[in-house]
Amino acid sequence: FCFLFRFLCCNYEPIYFRKCSQKDELTMPHLLDIKELKSKIKQTSKQKGISTLVKSSFQLANNVSAEDSTNYVSETNHFEDSRRSSKESSVDEDNQNEHSLSSSLSFSSFQKLQSKRCTTVVAVFSDKQGPQRSLSELSKVCESINVELKELKFENLDFGGYDVLDTFYNADVCIVDMSVLHEQASLFYHLGVRESTGMKDNIVIIEDVSSDKTTSVKLSCSGYFFISYKLMAGLNCTVTNYCGFKDSCPKKLSTAFLRALRNVQGTSKAKCKEIFLRDLRKAREKLTGVDLKLELDCLKKRVDEPALFSSDILLNLLYAYRDIQSYESVIQIVESVPDHPEIQNRAIQQIYAFALNRSQDPENRKKALEVVLKLLNDKEPKSPDLLTQAGRIYKDMYYDSQYTDEKSRDEAIKWYKASFDIQPSDYSGVNLALLLVAAGHEMSKSDDLQRICMTLNGLIGRRGHLQTLQSFWIVGRFILTSILARDFPRSVLACQQMFKLDPPNWYIQSLMKDMLLLKHMKFADEDLCQLTREQYRFWSEFFSKAALFEEVNNETKFPVLILDPGNQYSESFISINTDALPDEPNNIPLFKGIRLWHATPECHYVEKLKATCKKIHSWTFSSNEIRGVSTFKKDPRCLFLYVQKNSDDFQIFFSSCQHQQRFYNLVNSLSNSSKYLDSVDGYSNPDDQDELQYEYEYDASGEKICLGRGSFGAVYAARDISTNVKLAVKEIPERDISQVQPLHEEISLHKEIRHRNIVQYITSRSEDGICKIFMEQVPGGSLSSLVIDKWGPLIDNESVMSYYTQQILEGVKYLHGERIVHRDIK
Repeated sequence: FCFLFRFLCCNYEPIYFRKCSQKDELTMPHLLDIKELKSKIKQTSKQKGISTLVKSSFQLANNVSAEDSTNYVSETNHFEDSRRSSKESSVDEDNQNEHSLSSSLSFSSFQKLQSKRCTTVVAVFSDKQGPQRSLSELSKVCESINVELKELKFENLDFGGYDVLDTFYNADVCIVDMSVLHEQASLFYHLGVRESTGMKDNIVIIEDVSSDKTTSVKLSCSGYFFISYKLMAGLNCTVTNYCGFKDSCPKKLSTAFLRALRNVQGTSKAKCKEIFLRDLRKAREKLTGVDLKLELDCLKKRVDEPALFSSDILLNLLYAYRDIQSYESVIQIVESVPDHPEIQNRAIQQIYAFALNRSQDPENRKKALEVVLKLLNDKEPKSPDLLTQAGRIYKDMYYDSQYTDEKSRDEAIKWYKASFDIQPSDYSGVNLALLLVAAGHEMSKSDDLQRICMTLNGLIGRRGHLQTLQSFWIVGRFILTSILARDFPRSVLACQQMFKLDPPNWYIQSLMKDMLLLKHMKFADEDLCQLTREQYRFWSEFFSKAALFEEVNNETKFPVLILDPGNQYSESFISINTDALPDEPNNIPLFKGIRLWHATPECHYVEKLKATCKKIHSWTFSSNEIRGVSTFKKDPRCLFLYVQKNSDDFQIFFSSCQHQQRFYNLVNSLSNSSKYLDSVDGYSNPDDQDELQYEYEYDASGEKICLGRGSFGAVYAARDISTNVKLAVKEIPERDISQVQPLHEEISLHKEIRHRNIVQYITSRSEDGICKIFMEQVPGGSLSSLVIDKWGPLIDNESVMSYYTQQILEGVKYLHGERIVHRDIK
């Protein structure tokens, strides 16, 4: 049967088969070309889906008699030997598989993988002393017998990330420590999922600190190997109970581990699965978006093989489709063979219900609810994940009704509460608290709401400091928890962290629905100080724009973040007007250009700072003052705005890449309409700068800020007093005529140069025996600082190298056109 399917996947020569009839119009004459059979099965598969292909293949295998099968296998073995010997001198087939992630499995690569394969053990241990000591002994045993050990944290497994679940479900052996009581329910659930996919090698261990607790866990482990141990003096672990193994109970825990791992034998089916999973992981690492979707579709075709058509393989494939939001593909796979035993796996049905609910189709949402309620009504234990999924479906139905379906709201509260009572988590807790607020509960009056919020704060606090959180899921719950606790300053900080993580748009949309619910329930912010209220409202608008990224065609005003030289983000707004036609009712000409202003300057709301603040918080630039705009290669939401009479070019971050592209196009149309020239600079007449009034900028210690030093002098930061424009002052001591004369020649030459890629000369003068050359101050630092601080090594970033090299060459080309040689390009 396995040989037959392997031949169906390859283009072999004609082979002799015994004639047998099939119900699905798959007849096999005495002489049948395997290519013809392959084309017929492909045609049937396209017409009737995976179901027909699998059923037809099973019928084909069952109708071959034992005698004919023996003859067939001998013939095919002979054919395979001759084919393999002819291939030995060709290119290594493992290298061929590298070129195509979905290439067919070859027999030689299968043999090589089988010989190289290393048994994988995954361990989930708590942080207590006893479990950590037992983990240390397990690590030594694995190292001694060449077994790969992977340690997983319980919180990562409980969170359910794809990579963690993939590692846990597909390991050859799973060893789980049940010493912590509140972790047992979730761990038994994940072990059940492993067992349902055919991964039977599971070991449960527990530190024997209480005979009653140990006995309780032992009774729950009838289907698993069970080991209990005690941590003795000298930090040695001694076995106290040993169930599920045929041999006698050893005294040392390390001996028990050694016996268990030596009994693990990999099967050919497991090898075939590993090759598929290797290709699946490779696809996820190398590809994204549409390319990953196409590769997953190719991998899906290989699942038709009986060795791969299993619940664990299907589950991994469905998780991959889920993570790229290809919910239709998940639905299609499950509904193609809905009654197949592998498809009826609880975990597969759960992800199927998830995909139905996320498809945003009301009929699919009802179907998802039926699937989840069916799972909840069977005799299996109710896992917290399944309970929260039921709550999520009812919650989405409540949101779709514009907050009018109170029955769905109450059902959602029931299921979220059931999950939170079994195992408190920040996900179920946040949703439960939101829905209780929607039901009219008030923090000051509701004991349930107060208890939930206190537990939530503890759960989120265990995740670590806000600035170290790298999961947008956790930061989103941090935002909602802070709002529920009316800690709006903390929610503003969480919003800033959320922006830095750049979450996908679909998650922003989900987060905004929760925030809009609080706004709909009049979760007021009037009692806040004005500064905090304006900051909170800014971030609400910022993420609202990100959620509505598809509606940017008519936008001319954008909430943005400006990155200042101190690497601090300033909440701001920017508006652009490309049309200067008069306003018809008042006949007043509209301003044509760009306005930029800080949304929440602290000095506007704090009385003590109003009189002392000297910072500029708003800018207005006409179309003639706009020099241009460029994108930021590292972040598609960012661009640089270059303006005349302002040496600090603005680095601006938008709420989405669509808004950034909209503004970029508007600026380019504005620049083109104003006949923008590359040579525009802030000081069009250098000869009139003799009366320049300036002042140096000083650091905290009272020293002049030095921008750089060279062999002849230093460059200091200064400011034009009349225009507030930043300057760079190059100071060179006038020691002898041999140094001064070349300097004046360079100044006279520099006066005539005007190009946007060359620092602009303003004026020069001699003061107290020092020649001072005033130039525009170019922000952003040197190319080397950009490489170190922003881009990183450019060896694999050809677009960035070409971007800056082009600007350098444009400046050199201009100089050569003026018959000037630079002679000092570094």
